[in-house]
Amino acid sequence: MKTIKFYATTTAIALCAATITSCSPDEDITPDDTQYHGEVTVYDQVKYLQNNIVEVDSLGNFEQRVNGAPLNPVDTTELYIGVANLSDAAEMFQGWLSPDTEVNLSAPSTIDMEAGLKDENGQQQETVYFKVVDEAPTLAEVTFAKGTVMKHVSKIIFIKDSAWPENDESRWMIGDFQYDNTYSEGKHNWVCIRESKMGVSGLFLYISCKKGYYGQYYIKNFASVSTAKEASEILRKDWDMYVAFFDEAGGGELNKGDYYWINDWHFPGIYAIRLSDGDIDWFDIIFHSPYKRYIQTKTF
Repeated sequence: MKTIKFYATTTAIALCAATITSCSPDEDITPDDTQYHGEVTVYDQVKYLQNNIVEVDSLGNFEQRVNGAPLNPVDTTELYIGVANLSDAAEMFQGWLSPDTEVNLSAPSTIDMEAGLKDENGQQQETVYFKVVDEAPTLAEVTFAKGTVMKHVSKIIFIKDSAWPENDESRWMIGDFQYDNTYSEGKHNWVCIRESKMGVSGLFLYISCKKGYYGQYYIKNFASVSTAKEASEILRKDWDMYVAFFDEAGGGELNKGDYYWINDWHFPGIYAIRLSDGDIDWFDIIFHSPYKRYIQTKTF
C-alpha cells in the first residue's frame, strides 16, 4: 500500500492559495492519472483524535464540540458521554482513532486499551488510554499521558445512559434542513445526519452546489478528516435515504462515486473523501486541477 509523506512549504501555500475558482465544468480524475492523486495511509493521529472530540483551528483554538459534554462546571475539559454499556463505550473510543493508529490491549481488564499517537512523520506525540472504571455510574474513562497535547479536553468519562442528567429530545431530527445565506454561494442547505444525545453532538452536513478547485487558504472551512469520516459512516448505514434528503434540500448532490474536498492537504494537492465508502485520497490542484464539490460539517 502506498504511503504518502506530507510536506508543507511557504511556496506550496502561495501556489495553492492562488488557485481559486467559483464554478467550472466537471473534470474528474481517471484511473490512469495516478501521478495526480494518491491514497492516504498516514495521518496526524493526534489531530484526528482531537477533531473527533473537540475541533480546533490551526492555532488550537476551540471551534466546535463533536463528542462529550462538560457536566462539571468547575472543569469544562472533563467531558461526559452517556452509553448503554461498556462495549458501546469501547467501540466509540476506537471509532475516534485514525485508521493507522495501533491499539494495544492493556491490563488489568481485557477491554482496557492504550494507543501511542504519532504525527504524520511517525513521531510519537501522546499516549491515550481507555480504562474500565468499576464505580457506578462511571463505566470507563479516556485519559492522556502528557495531558498538554490535546486541546480543550483532559478526560472523557463514559457513564450509564440512565444516569444522564438531561434526557431532552434532540432539537433536530435526521433529515431536517437548516438554511443560511452567509456564504458566497448563496443559500446554504445543511442536512441533519445525526441527532444529538447524551453528550454526543448532533451533526449537520453541507455539500457545495458547485464544483471547484480550492487552495490551502480556503480549505480551513471544509470538514475535518475526522468528521468527514464520521459523516461517511453515518451515510453508509442508509445511503439511499440520505440521497433523498440531500435531493429534497436542493443543495449539492450526494453521489456514490464522487470525492469531496475536505480539510487537509499534501503538496501539491488537498484531501478528498469518497463518502460512499470513506476512502480518502489527495488530489493535485496545481498541475491537474480536478474539480470537486466540498463538504462542511457543523455540530449542535
